[in-house]
Amino acid sequence: MSKDTKSELLSLYFRFTALTDSLKGLYGGAELTPDIEALLQVLCAHWHAGSPLSVRQVMQFERLGSSATIFKRLKRLRQMDLVMLLEAPDDPRKRQIVPTTRALDYFSSQALAIRAASA
Repeated sequence: MSKDTKSELLSLYFRFTALTDSLKGLYGGAELTPDIEALLQVLCAHWHAGSPLSVRQVMQFERLGSSATIFKRLKRLRQMDLVMLLEAPDDPRKRQIVPTTRALDYFSSQALAIRAASA
């Protein structure tokens, strides 16, 4: 990779991070920590793929923390109005975690930041 290409890629990356950092202020600012954002990304990715996670399922993701830590982060995401719990269609005892319009707007804004950074 040439020096010019590397420099261009670095510039693109830092434009992107500056844009995404400014977006976080709109969606909870300092409260949207990297750990909470990682949980939100996992939840939304599963929802987007057509298989929303249940609370029980997300507690099994050890890479996101202990079940107590995940539960606290999930509670925080609900307080921030980024996710909500809905009854599973096949079992009313199960709660599926789904993104709110606010979460979808956040990720749409991220996509726009990617587009703007690469322009």
